[in-house]
Amino acid sequence: MLKRIKSIQVLDVETGEKSTMDILQSVVKTQYNNIALEKTYEQNNGISKTIPNQAMTVKELIARFASGLPLNLGKVPIYEGDDENLTDLDAMDRIELHNYVKDLKEQRDAAASRVSEARTKAEELKMEKIIAERVEKRIKDNEEKLAGEYRKTLKPRTNKAEE
Repeated sequence: MLKRIKSIQVLDVETGEKSTMDILQSVVKTQYNNIALEKTYEQNNGISKTIPNQAMTVKELIARFASGLPLNLGKVPIYEGDDENLTDLDAMDRIELHNYVKDLKEQRDAAASRVSEARTKAEELKMEKIIAERVEKRIKDNEEKLAGEYRKTLKPRTNKAEE
């Protein structure tokens, strides 16, 4: 792939005509165009999070490897809470891992069934509430209807003084 650097005006000596010629440059960096290409480097303006004296020397790394200790090359995890839930899976053999996974699946299934039961109970309570509201509304409507019918059956009172 080629990149156009600039265009220049060229004069043809024989005809006297002017023409434009583009100067092209390879985009691929080689030993021949290394200096000519524009250099773009990452600018790091952020705050450094590096803590001094945290790296191990080569001698320390070799000593830890020879003695069978972990190299601890990555970040040191910070756990907030109990360490009881953390299980060393690397120290387990296959049978222990199989039993551990089986126990975890049982715990997951038990938790899923508890969640399912809670959801069905919540739905039942919601339905009971809706039914209770409908029953109360029907009772109120029936009471109003009966009260209206009762009022129609009543005879208007007349004053005994008028008789």
